[in-house]
Amino acid sequence: ILGKGGQTITKIQDASGADLDVQASGSDECQVKVTGTNAQVAAAKRLVLKACEASKAPPPVPPGEVRETLPVPDSCRGAVVGRGGATISSIQSETGARLDLVDGADGTGSCVITGKKDAVADALERVKTAVEKHEAIAARDAARRAPAPAEGEGGAGFTEASGGNDDAWATPEGEDAWGA
Repeated sequence: ILGKGGQTITKIQDASGADLDVQASGSDECQVKVTGTNAQVAAAKRLVLKACEASKAPPPVPPGEVRETLPVPDSCRGAVVGRGGATISSIQSETGARLDLVDGADGTGSCVITGKKDAVADALERVKTAVEKHEAIAARDAARRAPAPAEGEGGAGFTEASGGNDDAWATPEGEDAWGA
């Protein structure tokens, strides 16, 4: 909101006629106190929100480079970042592409990959692989946590022994159960 040398805040004040006081809280967030007439405050609010949205936009693509965006579910972000940022750092250093994870409002963010065409293609494949691997592990873990089939539903090709015979699992006569 402040902009380089306070340029953005000055433009908003000049365009709206309102006075703005920005209080930074030490994180990425800040409070903006707007004073003026109702019309000035409304105009300033629109301009502040517009400046906030513009700051989320990726920078322009440098000449000779390309940008690709890959949807990444929020549940897979950790797989792309890796422990302590190891995976994303490795992909960036090995491919030469830049990766930026962007939050999404619907549970699906994205990975924005910028760089030379070949570097972006390589990084894109690596990110896809990390996401697919994470999703496969999550599906496997979910299957393991799934409840066993209820009695009579059968399951995994097993059938119930008939007649309640206690010898249904017995070893055939003359054979050692332990193969000794």
